[in-house]
Amino acid sequence: MSAVSIHPSVDNGVPPGSASFAGGTLGCHCSKDPVSVTIKGNVAHNHGCGVHMYGRIENKAHPFYGLDFVHVELSKDQGWAAPEFAAFVSSIIEAGAARPEQMAGVRSRLKELKLEPYDCLSPALMDAIATHTAKAKGVLAA
Repeated sequence: MSAVSIHPSVDNGVPPGSASFAGGTLGCHCSKDPVSVTIKGNVAHNHGCGVHMYGRIENKAHPFYGLDFVHVELSKDQGWAAPEFAAFVSSIIEAGAARPEQMAGVRSRLKELKLEPYDCLSPALMDAIATHTAKAKGVLAA
């Protein structure tokens, strides 16, 4: 049986990042009026993301003032921080990219790649969201 294909950027192993990476350019796949964005620096909390609807991430991102979600796989530059985990894994069912009965194989392959699968963000980022929310509600001192 062949290995489950996750994404071309990690199917042959997760490439290591570079501590000295100073940033790069991301470009969309649009055939008309393509956009490119230059980032001066590396990324934090890089992850493989199953979400196909950006609004879902945007809603979760409000506690992260100054933190943007970018897709470094849209860059030809080498050295971005390595993915640390996989997020919103089950959303590939919603997108039609996998059937429910395939998910055990998908999660198994992610674990082989050392990308812990979550159906949310990593525990550290979920804690940051909860901390922000608790401070905003006044149940945790600022």
